[in-house]
Amino acid sequence: MRLGELKELRIALDAVIFEDGTMLGRDESRLAEHFIEFVLAKQSVYRDIVVGLENGDWRDDVFGPLRETVAAARHQSQHQDLMAGYRRQAAAEVLGFHHRIALEVFRRTLRREPFAIKRLSETSD
Repeated sequence: MRLGELKELRIALDAVIFEDGTMLGRDESRLAEHFIEFVLAKQSVYRDIVVGLENGDWRDDVFGPLRETVAAARHQSQHQDLMAGYRRQAAAEVLGFHHRIALEVFRRTLRREPFAIKRLSETSD
């Protein structure tokens, strides 16, 4: 079917969740339940990272467990419970923006010109 043959188009939203937590819609798809689980999974990942960094675990690679979580997902069945997959999804997102943030920090610290040491000339009056 081509778009020129369409006589009518209907678009419906089951539910919409806004940044402040306001939800509109009937939510027959249980979006709110899934969204809360995903937010909880992300908060758990963030908490693990903060605690690890505060405890000095950065030396042991605080992001290692996240990489393991994402790698393990490649070997698991696609028919898993959706709720169980949110931690893996959160881990993948955190690793993705961890890479982008680290890249940006190091880009900002790169000097545009070579560093040069200059001696002040001693002048006598």
